[in-house]
Amino acid sequence: MPALRVLVCVCSGCVFLTGCFSLSTGGSGDSNVFSLSTNEMQFSSADQELSFAISFGSSVTSRDWEIRGAPSWLELSATQGTDSAVVVVQANRAALEPGNYQATLLVISGRQSEFITVTMTVI
Repeated sequence: MPALRVLVCVCSGCVFLTGCFSLSTGGSGDSNVFSLSTNEMQFSSADQELSFAISFGSSVTSRDWEIRGAPSWLELSATQGTDSAVVVVQANRAALEPGNYQATLLVISGRQSEFITVTMTVI
């Protein structure tokens, strides 16, 4: 996501421009804090677990991350961490009625957030 930049100009009595300054809410350019190995996970009828990687660039100093939004039918090997990691996602179909299921996991680190859509069909 690109950084948001706002130019604010101040005028005195709206006649004379007395100064301008710039505000920025993100890092430089389009750089991201972290990246995910996938944004979609689809459990087949045979899949019991899938995984995805959270990776940080070498210049990133704060590497804390958190995952939110996992429903009761998904179990994650970790929901928070402090460095690059592989997260294993297990599907628990035992208590589910037949049908299609979808969840959206939210991965957050600093000001950046990414989504992973998880889908599964129970027969």
